[in-house]
Amino acid sequence: MTKKAPLIFALFFCLYAESSYGRMFKNSYIQFHLPDRWDCEMQGKGYLCRHKISASCQGNPESKVCKEEVKKSREAVIVFTAKEKSEVDSFENYLNHFKTPKKVQIKPGSSTQSKLIHGKIVGIRNYKWVDTMHLSSELPHYYTRYLSTIKGNIAVLVTFTSHKLFYTQYSNTFFKSIKSLSVTASNLNSVDKNEVGNKILSQPIDIPDEFFTQTGPQESGGDGLSPILFALAMLLAGTGVYLWIKKRKKS
Repeated sequence: MTKKAPLIFALFFCLYAESSYGRMFKNSYIQFHLPDRWDCEMQGKGYLCRHKISASCQGNPESKVCKEEVKKSREAVIVFTAKEKSEVDSFENYLNHFKTPKKVQIKPGSSTQSKLIHGKIVGIRNYKWVDTMHLSSELPHYYTRYLSTIKGNIAVLVTFTSHKLFYTQYSNTFFKSIKSLSVTASNLNSVDKNEVGNKILSQPIDIPDEFFTQTGPQESGGDGLSPILFALAMLLAGTGVYLWIKKRKKS
């Protein structure tokens, strides 16, 4: 093997790893790597990114393949928005705000508080971000990670949300997207005004209701065990009782 071969192989590996992950999403103020087969669309003054439903499933939503695509599109979501920096926009205010447990409605007349997983200031691509994460801050049993920052006179918030039953599947995907986050504008005059909202600290998440319907996790009992794990637990418990009785009879 020549001396150039390892270098060529390393370059090929990096290019392959980059392309297999997905494409770089860019708008007028931010860029980051999207997971493979994901797409982003504007929702009001923000963006919503999720697993893309193929064009062939638009007219045939009842097929098994299309149902699986729709289900996958509702397992995880990335939402982001930006606004003009004001006197309330500061790293200290962001950290205090997003570290505070939030109330979320479980059902009419019943609510609960979110659980803070972490809250800290981190560096991403040599720039400062406030990084916080909650369980049940937007909806019960959903993890949401909030990344907020300020650059020039632009304030940006990016959120990563997934049901806790799916979060381990998306944690590495989210990690790669987060590590590639970059605010590409520092002056609001250079930003498309159609992409700029007016809220970050007050109800920043704007996820369509249909995203949270018929997703599957609720069928498994939310905080409880899934039916398969429950059956396995009962089987193991029954086996334990049987062996205990057998041992008692022998003694």
